[in-house]
Amino acid sequence: MYKRLLTIFLICFLIAIVVGTTASLILFRHYHIQPWNPTALIVLPLLILMTFLGLLFRFWRWHYFLRRSGIRLPTRLSMSIYLSAFSQTIIPLFIGEIALKAILVKRHTSTPLERTILIVAYERLLDLMTLAILTIPYLFIHPVRQPFWVYLPLCITILMILPPI
Repeated sequence: MYKRLLTIFLICFLIAIVVGTTASLILFRHYHIQPWNPTALIVLPLLILMTFLGLLFRFWRWHYFLRRSGIRLPTRLSMSIYLSAFSQTIIPLFIGEIALKAILVKRHTSTPLERTILIVAYERLLDLMTLAILTIPYLFIHPVRQPFWVYLPLCITILMILPPI
């Protein structure tokens, strides 16, 4: 089963490389950027690889949270639910993604919606914390004079990460 899953991942990865490279070359041509300079040839595949690995990690995290909360889904079904929810990310605050994942998990496991919604909300919170953590080095490298409310989400996230005293 894992061999077949790995094959599916590799095929999707190759398709992503072909589509991403083609789209990038079209954009480079449109904006008159030289696509064959050494930086573009190194950075583009790295960006595609990092995106793929990020999605793979986020799927693993989703599947892990489901298992930890007692929801047993086959890996393939869990992956299809996870990937199908990306179609709903255009709705503000990812409400469509949250609802779709909860409904699909309920349909296959008869798990209460509240349980799955909490898992998805926890995932969103972890994504927000990750973005805040990735922002911290940038603020030290490029300090910006902004009002306090700009840094408020970052401060809240840092306080959430710190252990209680």
